[in-house]
Amino acid sequence: MPSTQQGHHVDPCERRIVTPAEQQEIFWKFNHSAFRVETLDTYAVVDDDRVLREYVNGGINPPFTDSGWTAWYDRVKAAVSAGKEMVRVHLIPEVLTPYLRYEIEWAYTLFNAPAGEKVYLVNIDRHPRFVELRGRDFYLFDASSVLEINFDGSQLKNMEFDNTPGTVSKFTGLRDELMKVAVPLSDYLKMMREAPLRVSF
Repeated sequence: MPSTQQGHHVDPCERRIVTPAEQQEIFWKFNHSAFRVETLDTYAVVDDDRVLREYVNGGINPPFTDSGWTAWYDRVKAAVSAGKEMVRVHLIPEVLTPYLRYEIEWAYTLFNAPAGEKVYLVNIDRHPRFVELRGRDFYLFDASSVLEINFDGSQLKNMEFDNTPGTVSKFTGLRDELMKVAVPLSDYLKMMREAPLRVSF
């Protein structure tokens, strides 16, 4: 009998392309944990543009006041306050792009982490076995369903929902492997302060 409980478990198992509206519905129904992997050095995201320009131009007050930012912050904070866990892992190169510096120093440090997300970084130059994930972001929800986020360059291509056992097992294994080598945001920021920082332009 199909479950009527709130969550990601769908009966029967399926794999399908989802629309942005469906993605939002799927996302906020997780019960316990949402594990996100980001794989790109730069994302073509409209909400990021103004904040990124402010960062690159030497701004000191990140304008995280747009409705898109505040709505995300409030929903993450509410989910974490309800006892849910939200984890974000970004695969990064040794030499950071300006976009990655912006994400790490502003977005993650002043927005995602204060909202309650646990943020980690994985250096793919030191762990090249994860290079094959480039352009294939994903969410793993409750270790029971996956939302794959596929890109063409830095542009979103499509999103695929999948709760088939083989796919869930594969991505649960990826999560476990990534977390063995992931560096917490606070530790990475300490390394940034203590070592010469290389940035590619």
